[in-house]
Amino acid sequence: MKTEIKSNYHTHTFLCKHALGDSEDYVKRAIALGYHTIAITDHGPFPKLLQKKINSRRMSIEQYEEVYLDMLDRSVNKHKDEILVLKGVEIEYLPELETLYPKFLKDLDFMVLGQHYLKKGNEHKSIYSPLSKEDILLYANTVVSGIETGMFKLVAHPEIFCWNLKEDEWDETCVEAANMIIDAAIKNEVTLEINVNGVRNSFYQRKEFYQDGKINFPYPRREFWDIAQSKGAMIVINDDAHAPNRLMDDYTLKTYKFVTEGGITVLDKIKGLNA
Repeated sequence: MKTEIKSNYHTHTFLCKHALGDSEDYVKRAIALGYHTIAITDHGPFPKLLQKKINSRRMSIEQYEEVYLDMLDRSVNKHKDEILVLKGVEIEYLPELETLYPKFLKDLDFMVLGQHYLKKGNEHKSIYSPLSKEDILLYANTVVSGIETGMFKLVAHPEIFCWNLKEDEWDETCVEAANMIIDAAIKNEVTLEINVNGVRNSFYQRKEFYQDGKINFPYPRREFWDIAQSKGAMIVINDDAHAPNRLMDDYTLKTYKFVTEGGITVLDKIKGLNA
């Protein structure tokens, strides 16, 4: 079983307003670690009306056009003989973003599906707020719909709906949601991510717990990955780095332990992005 990764496909920059460093900082760190691939995938911009409504911390459309794309191109060209630098965004699947997806796909190498909001009528509910069973299934249906568009290569933190669930609250609704997402990912050859930042945040907020002597978290949630492993899903570990020194840190090593204890097979490359 391979756990020592030499790649990261989920990386944020200062433009998202809750991270540090630019693409050059991350690329240099990745090269020092001996990585073969580093993808810069900051939170993609929202249309102005949606941004005003949600007030999500992320780059603006203008920053995407005037700063982000140029920053990525400079890193790609400067380090093309040292490391594969991929250009991307992490973005939600929402109807308000339909006009932006073709642009992102034209400008960039790929999109990461990171669903942080649920569309409920005219409202947008944060995935970090307490979720009902109905909300959990809405999340799963939204992610499945995004996967089935064929526009996304990777689903970030697919079980993030568990963030506010206690250790004994994994139930039939969670199992149903997990199976929906995992089955859609397998059918559409989309990779699922074990998210190191979930491990980090769980320790920061003292949400980690133990089951049968094995460590578990709200996310990555062991029950979800047991199902994904049993079905043969494509799985990667990503740092979801919000600072350069969070590439391959102590929380990455804790995630390796989680993967090893669970007998989870992880890949070092994402299908369709690496030869």
